[in-house]
Amino acid sequence: MHSRSFVLLVGTFLFSQALTAGALSLELPVDARVKNVDGYCTWACLDTLARANGIVPLRGVFKDRRERSQDAPADPGYDDEIEWELTCRGVRFEMRPQWSYERDLLEQYAQCYGVAVSLMAGNPWSVGCHTIVVTRYDEEWVEFYDSSKPLDKDKRPKIWRCGRGWFDQWWLGSSVVVFPEKQRHAAGG
Repeated sequence: MHSRSFVLLVGTFLFSQALTAGALSLELPVDARVKNVDGYCTWACLDTLARANGIVPLRGVFKDRRERSQDAPADPGYDDEIEWELTCRGVRFEMRPQWSYERDLLEQYAQCYGVAVSLMAGNPWSVGCHTIVVTRYDEEWVEFYDSSKPLDKDKRPKIWRCGRGWFDQWWLGSSVVVFPEKQRHAAGG
């Protein structure tokens, strides 16, 4: 009788942990994930967020930027370039510039819309600066989609996970969230 109660208690605990974990992380559909080519990670991440959140005017930004740059080896996502592209496309967004280290967008929107952030050059994840999509952000963990490493070693779609300490060490302090069109119209802008 005691072992049965213990199994029930453990099962209930694990189930509640699974529910909690699912509630704390944005589910990024596999078919929305855009794979980066060369130095276009910012645009791959923004295209991923557009597809995941149904933001039609932003879909295809990765391909458009590659074509506009005539397939240059890189098209860095500098703050002014991101702001220009989103404004030209009529996308509602909020942005915090590089080196600002303001966490409000991560805290408010990572779990519901995803937030594109940049990592500093020299980080163990990439050679240069690199943009990722944060899908979970809390006191202990950060989960993210990396458009340059979208698959695990077994070739399955991957969401990466790191401790907040690692993230805080390499985060460039920038963040951008793009809002779905439904919310954009409801907000009147």
